[in-house]
Amino acid sequence: MVRVLAIFYVLVACGGQASHDAAVGPATRAPAAGDFPDNPLLAHVPADTPYVFATFKPIPQEYATATFGRYVPVLRRMLDDAIAAHPDSEANDGLRFVRDELDTMSGPHLERLGFSPKARWVIYGLGLYPVARVELASGARVLDTAKRFAAAFHTTVPAPTRRGDSELWRIDDESKWTIVIALREHELVVAAAPPATIDANLAAILGEQKPPRAIDVAELRALAVRDGFTGQGLGFADVARIAALALPAATSVDCRAAVALAAHHVPRVAIGMDDLGAHHVGAGLVVELAPDILADARGLRGTLAGFDQLVAQKPVGAFAAAFDLERGRALLGRVATAAHVLAGRCSDSDLGELADELRRAATEPLPPYVAGAHGGLAAVTKLVVGPGGPTTIEGYGVLHHDHVGELVKLIAAELPELDLRADGRAHPLPAKLQYPGHFALAADALAVALGKDSERTATSLLSGKPVPAPLAYFSIDYSQLAPALGLEGPSAAIVSGFGPVTMQLTVDDRGLVMWSTMELH
Repeated sequence: MVRVLAIFYVLVACGGQASHDAAVGPATRAPAAGDFPDNPLLAHVPADTPYVFATFKPIPQEYATATFGRYVPVLRRMLDDAIAAHPDSEANDGLRFVRDELDTMSGPHLERLGFSPKARWVIYGLGLYPVARVELASGARVLDTAKRFAAAFHTTVPAPTRRGDSELWRIDDESKWTIVIALREHELVVAAAPPATIDANLAAILGEQKPPRAIDVAELRALAVRDGFTGQGLGFADVARIAALALPAATSVDCRAAVALAAHHVPRVAIGMDDLGAHHVGAGLVVELAPDILADARGLRGTLAGFDQLVAQKPVGAFAAAFDLERGRALLGRVATAAHVLAGRCSDSDLGELADELRRAATEPLPPYVAGAHGGLAAVTKLVVGPGGPTTIEGYGVLHHDHVGELVKLIAAELPELDLRADGRAHPLPAKLQYPGHFALAADALAVALGKDSERTATSLLSGKPVPAPLAYFSIDYSQLAPALGLEGPSAAIVSGFGPVTMQLTVDDRGLVMWSTMELH
């Protein structure tokens, strides 16, 4: 746990805080948190749980309808192919059962199976150990569905134990863990923990006994408002509580204090979703940073010319990054020092070795062609792949660098025929590179463009206006990628069902923020 915490601290401490100016590009939160109802399952969640994730809204009907319409035909074809490939297989009875259920799947049919289209659910920690609770339309019908499913695959559901209003299954495995599955009238409960923990908490797991103080839904609502999550689903992990619970009982007082101090710098991790839509999915994660970490790391994020255009174009694929490398190395040095202290107090030699590696990374001189980098972007705007590899590639890229001359030396060694003058003008790429295009050099940037209008694109990349940009940004448009790769059959149907997918990493006054969006077709 000490090593995990130290590595986690390294990752987030190098985030820091930039200005409050929003990056030009996709938002890093849902448009509005909105109001959402309670989740009655939270009454079973202790207020001191180290982690929790809960839903407050059912999956929207339009999302469910669009999803089934998009993927059920594909899944049915896959099942038919599997049955045809092995016509004498005993498993085909089960595959036909699944196929037939898919064919009739709808909200009312889910109700007949015992499941609720309006179900809410929650996952939380009983100490470190997970408990999941899901609302059902009918526990009895779910058990009947499970028996029919097992029979189709020529097996049986083990007989449960009756306890109060719960049908109970207990699975003890060789790893010294016990899994408990309980079916109640309108609820499914699953928990996993060592046998002694299960025995001591079985009444709470089954809902017979509620915690002295349950988690306050207002805490989750406040989190939704702050981070732009919605009642579709959100939660958090309390780093300090998890760290304290994960330490072995024999851990020294000095080590516990050092771990608690390290966890203080990363108080909590929040995770949540945007509302699901027929054509949109969004989710994010916020790693909270203590004020001293935010203050020390201020200004790590930078600006990047052309980032706004890259986002607006929706290319086949793209990557961008804007950062202060030297600032990051300085922070890394401070983290290495803190890790050494933690390693000493906890007598952890592996962590000490990690701290040494971090210190070397922070202090050893970087090659000049690396040291001057502070951002860049690349995009593929057109891609065609044939049997022998790419036949067409169009796109562009630019690297902003304080020591372009060092890069020129490397390029000249590989391509001596290039005209490598830093004159800001576009020069043609050599024919041996196979893909026609141009490159351009300036005192602080290198640009390359392939395909149509590459001469103008290469020079414009050097003269664009810098705009605020995230630390890192990645996008891929699956609807363009599927035909570009020549995919066929179920693979093409699944991939082409997705549109642009974006992921970005940035920093604001909450801490380190990661947000992803996916468009659906």
